[in-house]
Amino acid sequence: HPSHAHRKNLDQIAQIKPKEVDIYYSEILETLSISSLNKEFYKEIFALFAHFVENLTLPNTSDEQTKRDFVLRLLCRILFCKFLEKKSIINPNIWDSALSENYYHEVLEPLFFTTLNTPNESRNYDFLPEQITSLLSAIPYLNGGLFSPQDNDFFDTQNSNAHLHDLHIPNQSFSNLFALLDRYNFTLDEQSPSEQEVALDPELLGTVFESLLSQLFTDNKVEKLDKNTLRKATGSYYTPREIVRYMVRSAILAHLQTKLKGKVDSQFLENLVFESSPSLAKEPLPKSLGYGEGLIFDSPLLARGD
Repeated sequence: HPSHAHRKNLDQIAQIKPKEVDIYYSEILETLSISSLNKEFYKEIFALFAHFVENLTLPNTSDEQTKRDFVLRLLCRILFCKFLEKKSIINPNIWDSALSENYYHEVLEPLFFTTLNTPNESRNYDFLPEQITSLLSAIPYLNGGLFSPQDNDFFDTQNSNAHLHDLHIPNQSFSNLFALLDRYNFTLDEQSPSEQEVALDPELLGTVFESLLSQLFTDNKVEKLDKNTLRKATGSYYTPREIVRYMVRSAILAHLQTKLKGKVDSQFLENLVFESSPSLAKEPLPKSLGYGEGLIFDSPLLARGD
């Protein structure tokens, strides 16, 4: 049962013209790479971004930058929720624009603000149909800020229907977006440069945010984007995974060296954190160190630097 992305890869391979074996092989690898998949996804998400902005109506404003800012947050929140779906936190049935004639107000606003941003005991679903309430009530409170309503989200926490008639997003826009997302496979694994799955991983969130943020200051014409200038203007830099990996491992090493100073050899800890399969790290930590009897040094989480 190949996914849309896999079928697209195979179709592209079939179009490669016969040539030297090593060139042919390198082009197959490029076609199958996660970077090719991401480029295709960005291209399609750019088009939908422009479609949302064009068809969005906000209360008391037609300011283009406000609309783009609104759509940027909307898309990033939905993408984050798609990863929550992979963890079985969100029921996939919620991505059905036919659930309501006003999908944004009756499904997404309650999902973002009344559910993910609100503790269970403080939620109020009285205004929602039972089929929507049943999908939302089992979702835990996440907090974290991503789902906190901003001023230009136009959401009144005291009156969720305050902008029912003057904030409008066509259901068809969401149908188009969900159809796009359904064509891609999402994975929860933070993929390393040497181990990559043909799927969209959590790093996608940062990269999409950086790329779409540049659209806040352009006329939506992708060919006119000067990303270097826009990054300087907005301060929007997404740190490459290799640098993040090194920074995280260095922080873990510094923490362990401080906590276990004089109890564990420093070289041992460095091997533990920076080696993919540390040869020295095969023994459990002594109970006297306070870390528990069952913690093994060759934990794959520590070995990957997570």
